[in-house]
Amino acid sequence: RLGVVHPNAFGMDQARAPFVGRLDADDLALSDRLERQVALLEEHPDVVVVGSNARHVSSDGEILGIMTAGPESVDEFHRLYARGELTMVLDGTSMMRKETYDAVGGYDPQFVSAPEVDLHCRMAEHGAVVSIQDPLMSYRLHGGSNVDSVFFSGRRVHRYVAYRQRTLRKGAIPIDFSSFVAAEHHAPLLE
Repeated sequence: RLGVVHPNAFGMDQARAPFVGRLDADDLALSDRLERQVALLEEHPDVVVVGSNARHVSSDGEILGIMTAGPESVDEFHRLYARGELTMVLDGTSMMRKETYDAVGGYDPQFVSAPEVDLHCRMAEHGAVVSIQDPLMSYRLHGGSNVDSVFFSGRRVHRYVAYRQRTLRKGAIPIDFSSFVAAEHHAPLLE
């Protein structure tokens, strides 16, 4: 199973624009999404990834809720980053600086689920990751949606990237992802 990494990486490799936005095939961008994200990136050259909040909508368009992720400002990003917290945005809402994406080596193919967690964390080493607090995209939820099918494996990627970041900040060398998965598999359920 290739997940979303292969098509995302292929698309990013083909992109020639300075800013590249993500949107999955079954999701909808609001009409002003790109304009607002480009404006933010042009106004703040220190921002390397910008996302937004998003609506969860049913297959018939009913708004089910609002999803939020990411620091609201460059200042909030720096506060979170200094504390060692993960700073990422909702993947389908993200617009990235292509130059920074290339500099960090792009998507890591070992992360079939939630590859953006790792990518945004590595990009945060080069600049701010922020989120526009208005919903600029709608995630359509249905039985076959990727969000439903990869939730738990995506949570494992979150735990690994947070562990890796904490370990590196202590000056230690983290174990690799497959060793982390094996260690979690053998850990007691309740400690």
